[in-house]
Amino acid sequence: MRQGFPLWTPIGNTGGSSKRRWREVETEVRFLKVPKLRNPVLIEGLGGAGHIGKLASEHLTNEMKAERFADLYSPHFLHHVFVEKDGSVRLPRASFFWARVNGKDLIIVSGDGQVTSPEGQYEMVEKILEVAERLGVKRIFALGGYPTGRQTEGKPKVVVIATDKELLKEGKGYVIPGEREIGPILGPTGLLLGLGRAKGIKGTCLLGETHGAFVDPRSTQSVLEVLGEMLGIRIDTSVLEERAREVERMVNKLKMEFERREALEGEREEPWYIR
Repeated sequence: MRQGFPLWTPIGNTGGSSKRRWREVETEVRFLKVPKLRNPVLIEGLGGAGHIGKLASEHLTNEMKAERFADLYSPHFLHHVFVEKDGSVRLPRASFFWARVNGKDLIIVSGDGQVTSPEGQYEMVEKILEVAERLGVKRIFALGGYPTGRQTEGKPKVVVIATDKELLKEGKGYVIPGEREIGPILGPTGLLLGLGRAKGIKGTCLLGETHGAFVDPRSTQSVLEVLGEMLGIRIDTSVLEERAREVERMVNKLKMEFERREALEGEREEPWYIR
């Protein structure tokens, strides 16, 4: 199996010239294998506020020992390569994993990040939906964060958004539109619902309440808890608990340092700088 794919491919000589013309390769999906699935549900987690989507998808693939079966490559990813432990390099990618939990087939989409242009976002989502249709997906869950700009007090809330009112009933007991003003949902998390709906695929978006400036394992726990309830499966998030406490310790330390500096500034009668 080849690693990655060429961003540009030759299309031969033209007009007797020794120079080759080149064409850009579009976003493509390469299958490592094609799993046989029964009524699979697709779960997307590619980033977003608080990195909640990415944390959630990575946790699911590890917790469920999911198998990677396809990779999505695109020239719309950032222009860099990743260096592997053995010193080799690979291009940025989004990957498709599958797992069977309590008789339910799940497809999990995780990746190195999101693509960088609006056209790339649409192209990437169309490719994800092509895979979904090929494998018989009728339901999508898109996971992400809802930035508030402030530190969350207590257990983070989860905002539930869906492609139709019937699906919103599953979100009873959580925050739904109407209870709180919700702005546009950017990137694949929103486009999967919009473009998926046009293809007849039902979708639910779960957004965890988060500050937005920090990685948020605590809110990720809340999102996975709601996802588990909606799917009827148990998702163990104990691994995320220590990460959540570590982030909270770091945020509190930064907050204390900021308050200390503010107090010192207030005590100064003369400017501390030379003028």
